[in-house]
Amino acid sequence: MLRPDYQNDDVRVGALLRIASDLLVPFGELGNFDRFELIEWLSRLGITPEAGAHRQGPFWIQDACADPEPRDEVTILRREGDAWIVGYWERGNFDVRHRFSNEGDACKWMLHDLVSHQATSMGTTKTPPHVRDDYREAIAAALDEVVRLVRRPPSADQ
Repeated sequence: MLRPDYQNDDVRVGALLRIASDLLVPFGELGNFDRFELIEWLSRLGITPEAGAHRQGPFWIQDACADPEPRDEVTILRREGDAWIVGYWERGNFDVRHRFSNEGDACKWMLHDLVSHQATSMGTTKTPPHVRDDYREAIAAALDEVVRLVRRPPSADQ
């Protein structure tokens, strides 16, 4: 199994930035939503099937995206038998990343995956990990709110 090198500063920074990007979609863990609502949530963050994500490519969702399923550099959510799968097309090969027993769990995973890849970059040999410009202020505001909540004293009934 491939394990990240957490002793590498770039890996650590990239992982922390990906975690911070989860603050853009904290509601994702609280409810159950379908693929049509997933597209609404992503659109509110400026992520649409046409826009795609850097390096990861655009997404396509069965019965929710009008065009036929694309076949290159695209994250796919579709039903396969009794399961929902999230996979990735690249160079003519489809790699199933995750298999879920229900649509809601597949949508939650895809939401977090697409947002983290759109909002952050793990960097390259020439560029360190970073938050992409379009998401910098939103993530900073969410982090500020978390810091205020963490520092808030507990109420008397806790």
